[in-house]
Amino acid sequence: MNKVHLKIGDTPFRLARKAVKGDYYFSYDTSEGKIALFTVLKNTNQDGEGFDEEHKQLNSYELQGQILYYKEEQVKGLIKGVARTYVGQGQFLELNFEYPQTDLEAKAYIHGVLKNIKIFRYL
Repeated sequence: MNKVHLKIGDTPFRLARKAVKGDYYFSYDTSEGKIALFTVLKNTNQDGEGFDEEHKQLNSYELQGQILYYKEEQVKGLIKGVARTYVGQGQFLELNFEYPQTDLEAKAYIHGVLKNIKIFRYL
């Protein structure tokens, strides 16, 4: 079993009592709009090397050997993104996020979470 740590303590993100989307849903509101981040644990037939090979063309962050690949696109004034990291045992964690394109503080919070994700592996 693996354990995922997201660094949200120094952000305005709050965990929803019931996930609106995904397994865990975090969000907050600003005058510019809603900022949201949610996680989904998914299965894959790939091993870690295959997963890395498939995603190596994307932007990435690495922390203590854990590589998180991400992509973002602009859709109607929002930045929508998806990030993925292999967690082992045929599974990867997907983080979906969105924030208003003009909200640089929200971008910093989102990327702070992405840069600092930690996966602890237990046997």
